[in-house]
Amino acid sequence: MSTVYMMIGLPGVGKSTYISETEHLSEAKLISSDAYIEEQARYRQKTYNELFDSLIKNASSKAKYEFHVGLEENTDMVIDRTNMSKKSRQWWIDLAKKNGATLVAYVFWVPGNYVEEHAKRLASRPGKVIPENVMKQMVASYEAPQFSEGFDEIYYVNTFDDEIKDVEK
Repeated sequence: MSTVYMMIGLPGVGKSTYISETEHLSEAKLISSDAYIEEQARYRQKTYNELFDSLIKNASSKAKYEFHVGLEENTDMVIDRTNMSKKSRQWWIDLAKKNGATLVAYVFWVPGNYVEEHAKRLASRPGKVIPENVMKQMVASYEAPQFSEGFDEIYYVNTFDDEIKDVEK
């Protein structure tokens, strides 16, 4: 059976970096609409922002298709998206559970004393700017993941202090 690792957190909190630096996550199949858009941007010599509007639907469809294929092949996968609300997570969770997958959440947050550092991280990504109103909407939409949603494990990760905290079941 597959294990599905769902990343949950704002842009710029370190989800993708954490995946690349964590052995079991880096070995899993990456499901990411952003990765597709970034790949296309490099290929076309454009920026993420320049291509986002024209590619997001295709990128999301591609991510969902790859997720279906991964579940059919019993492949471990990492869903690298913001997944801030229960509603945004539900389709992925329902399909994973329907296919008997184990579901693990990694929740990334910005500690209060690192708000400025988070802003610096966001600003350091040339060509990938998240408008302030979109960030505010993401923050407002956040719902902490619950075991009742279907998660088998939930971990809180602070990439600002390099620590991991387990959540009791």
